[in-house]
Amino acid sequence: MKSKITLFTVLALTLSVAFGQDSVHQTIPNSIVKFLPIELAYSTFMIELEDFNKQGTKSTSFGIGATYSERTDYEDEKVSGIKGELIHRIYISPFSQRTSKKGRNYMLGIYGGLFVRGGYEKIESEFYFGNGATSTDQTNTREGTWIFPGAMIGVARTYWDKLLVDLYVGAGVRAVNVDDSNPSSYDFYGYYYHVSPLDYGGVAPNIGIKIGLWL
Repeated sequence: MKSKITLFTVLALTLSVAFGQDSVHQTIPNSIVKFLPIELAYSTFMIELEDFNKQGTKSTSFGIGATYSERTDYEDEKVSGIKGELIHRIYISPFSQRTSKKGRNYMLGIYGGLFVRGGYEKIESEFYFGNGATSTDQTNTREGTWIFPGAMIGVARTYWDKLLVDLYVGAGVRAVNVDDSNPSSYDFYGYYYHVSPLDYGGVAPNIGIKIGLWL
């Protein structure tokens, strides 16, 4: 009889956590670990850790990512680099428990914030320069640093107790500094764009989605 009661208790607790019916999320989070899937489009794996104050009204997060890719379909190219991001959020509507139409509990928070992103990138490439019989096979190493400060707003919601989805939109001004080892590469990069927009400077959007785990 005791074993049946124990099994029933364990199953009840498991289902409560799985379907978000418990009151676990009535308290604010200590921290959230997030993955940035949009960075995969730039051959970058990036994660972020967001830490909250005791009241849950403010948070600071730090993200770091590593970039690496190789391609030979058009011109031989290898891209490597590192990037980071610092965000300070103020929760206009701090995380609080809500109930869906299906009767499941979830947490929802709305925030505004300031961010600064930056990084270093190196692009090693081979390309043909010239035309016809005068074309030559040349190489170039392009190195650049960039910084991107701006402002953003976002909304974050939990699913299945521990999964968090963070949607955000914002904008800022991007400044870049790029150097090439081969002067001829200027004409080459004038019509060829690789996977990472290292050259772009000016006003730019900051829009995306982050997937996190509530800790």
